[in-house]
Amino acid sequence: MKHHFADEYSQVDGILQKIDPRIKIISALLFVFLVNITPFTKAFSLIYYTFILVLCSLLANVPLLRIFQKSLVSLPFIIFFALFSLFYHHRQPWFSGVIVIKAYLSILAMILLISTTSFSHFLKALQKLKIPVILVMILSFMYRYLFVITDELMNVKTAKDARTVGGSAWFHTKVLANIIGVVFISSYERSERIYKAMLSRGFDGTIRTLDDFKCKNRDYLFGFTALSIFIIIKIMEYSLQ
Repeated sequence: MKHHFADEYSQVDGILQKIDPRIKIISALLFVFLVNITPFTKAFSLIYYTFILVLCSLLANVPLLRIFQKSLVSLPFIIFFALFSLFYHHRQPWFSGVIVIKAYLSILAMILLISTTSFSHFLKALQKLKIPVILVMILSFMYRYLFVITDELMNVKTAKDARTVGGSAWFHTKVLANIIGVVFISSYERSERIYKAMLSRGFDGTIRTLDDFKCKNRDYLFGFTALSIFIIIKIMEYSLQ
């Protein structure tokens, strides 16, 4: 199968790709935090954060259309949550719209972060930032073996289509449920074998890469610039009425 990797633009020659992953992660998390604490009455400032994302995308040579395509899968969940908050809290549609914008900007920021950072470097950066090892390991295995499980599921589905011609919708639903169960059991057994193989080779949960992280002047400059822009936006947010 042809897969679309999350970090497909990490090897592109762009400014954002050259920044230390730790600085990028901290900046992205700060961006998400500031976006989500923006008061509903100051929603106009979300335009500034949108401009920051567009600028970062240009600096990273990542097509805006590609980022938008990746984010489409999250839109139904965001809209559902916004509608739920609308009916549950009896708020005006304006508030739900702001919730959608905030969540969408946060997801776009995370997509841009992952797209411009090698996944192994991303995991190592999380480890350097003292994120619990168990969470880093879950992310590592989830991403690495997602493609294997997807391939296995598609192979089983192909075999099912070749052997089941016709039949009712209920019949195909039962077959699909059996396929999901088989893939789940197979994945569980595979994980046990992989874990034992890794332990026998000295695995201790540490993410190792060929190069180590060391912040350079451009990394500090990027971090300082990002922090300065965020401060300016907050000042403008509360100074303009």
